[in-house]
Amino acid sequence: MIRLYFFLFLLISTAAARAQGLPGFVITTSGDTLPGDVVEKSGQRLLFYPASRQAAQVYRPDQLRGYGLRGHAPILSKVVQLATGADSARFVLLQTPGPASLYSFSNDQGLLLGTAASDTLYELTASNWHVVLNRYLRACPSLRHTDPALMALPFSEADIRRVLVQYNTCVEPQWQPRPRTNYSGWRKGVGVHLAVLRTAQGFFDSQVYAQSREVGLEWTGIRASGLQSGIQLDYIQLNGYSPVIEVAGPRQTVLEERLISRSHVLAPVLTVGKRFGKVRRPNFYLGGGLGFAFLLDGTREIQQRAAGSTTEFQRVSLTRESFGGAVFATVSTGVLLPLSSSQEVRLNATYQRILVGSVNSFGAQLAYYWLLK
Repeated sequence: MIRLYFFLFLLISTAAARAQGLPGFVITTSGDTLPGDVVEKSGQRLLFYPASRQAAQVYRPDQLRGYGLRGHAPILSKVVQLATGADSARFVLLQTPGPASLYSFSNDQGLLLGTAASDTLYELTASNWHVVLNRYLRACPSLRHTDPALMALPFSEADIRRVLVQYNTCVEPQWQPRPRTNYSGWRKGVGVHLAVLRTAQGFFDSQVYAQSREVGLEWTGIRASGLQSGIQLDYIQLNGYSPVIEVAGPRQTVLEERLISRSHVLAPVLTVGKRFGKVRRPNFYLGGGLGFAFLLDGTREIQQRAAGSTTEFQRVSLTRESFGGAVFATVSTGVLLPLSSSQEVRLNATYQRILVGSVNSFGAQLAYYWLLK
């Protein structure tokens, strides 16, 4: 199973060049906004398909003012003074605007300081952030960067945000934090899915087979690189049975015995995957995830009857299970079918395995998404 996960990771990583992109725009150096499809590439490169259906163009940060997704604020091109001291043009994402602004790189990684006095951004790291703030945020006399309480703060986004809020309200008393939800490189969506799976579980000397019915809600985010991540909350109903076996009964009789199991499970799942193909076309999808299955309620019932009999099985024992949980991994592959610019359907095969135990499930899943701006 570890080999399967490694193969999945390798396939996703090496196939990034086939990412399908998202509807968006680019802002040229002359200030023109051009609509089209944008595809984020590795190495701070952008592949742009104009709406005029011209050939695709490749851009680097120094060749644009920025780009973005439709309905989102732009991801900007800025000169960044890296922690190494070198200046480099990068695509960056505004996180918190103000007299002193907080940025990240376009992939939401890293922390960058922006000031009203300069167009250059400054990379913040655990080893330099006190020095950088002391050098460029000196307009507030009440903010003492050498104060022991400030020097003792750990390097974290939350603490840096608090320092910037203190600075901004000091130099501009009317300033108020204004978080903008559309400052994002992700297109978000919500969805519902249905699944039918066949589950096999070892139980003593026999196998218990179950038919699983699953319904779930999804919250997903999609990058213009084709990367897709999400959170699911699934409700699963399992009705299981074992093959009929013969067992020794009282007075040297032979009995037929079977096990019936019923379970109700709630499972949150974190997922990550990759889309392959072109925008507004059917896409191939490959992904995986980790979840935790909470057993809400369950029963195990043993039934018996005389060997060779055609009478109904009779219950001989019933065991209730009302608590439990297990970590499981899931792998999915299938197709994404766009219905419109804001709706799509996903049809995929899915495999699930409890990481500690002998429970495996395989089946089909159908999902319906509403893509937001």
